[in-house]
Amino acid sequence: MKTINLDGFTEHKPSRKKEPKPLLNVDGKPVTTFVKAKQAFDHAESDLRKAKEDLMEAASLEFWRMNHARTTAGDLPASTAEMQGDDCTAKITMARIYPAVTGEEVLSVLPKPVFDSAFQQSFDFKIDGSKLNPATAGDFVSELRMLVEKHRSSQAVTIKRGFQPTEQFHIERHKILKPEQNLQLQSVCPARIYVS
Repeated sequence: MKTINLDGFTEHKPSRKKEPKPLLNVDGKPVTTFVKAKQAFDHAESDLRKAKEDLMEAASLEFWRMNHARTTAGDLPASTAEMQGDDCTAKITMARIYPAVTGEEVLSVLPKPVFDSAFQQSFDFKIDGSKLNPATAGDFVSELRMLVEKHRSSQAVTIKRGFQPTEQFHIERHKILKPEQNLQLQSVCPARIYVS
């Protein structure tokens, strides 16, 4: 398989900064209710995750065997199959969604001819328009559009449009807007707020 050299491009890696945690002056009852409910949920979620892993381990080989037999007989593979419990039914579904993996990972389990015929190189470019030089951003986009047209690749390039606050606004909003205005802004342009 011929691959495209992607050297020289920055790979997206999110970073997280730790900030000090000030204490909000709120009634303790909803805090306690939330924390206890979250602990119960986390425990139940952990139990569910383990049960799901056990079921996947028990069902996976049979799922692969069933679909191998179906395709060998000329039928299409089933994307979903049911499993019967004592008084319940569960489903196993194989979606056509795969993560991007390195060729070395796949070649460790597949012969190279199968890899070459069954896999294709995948990559995404992301251009953060807010980080382009405002004076040259229009020219950059025009030249990119011409490049896409030249290579007849318009189906491969997508764009998400919109407006986002600047990085400075995330801090400045607390100075320039009243709390009520921030609350109103949150209803139309929500900042991600997590409770944990």
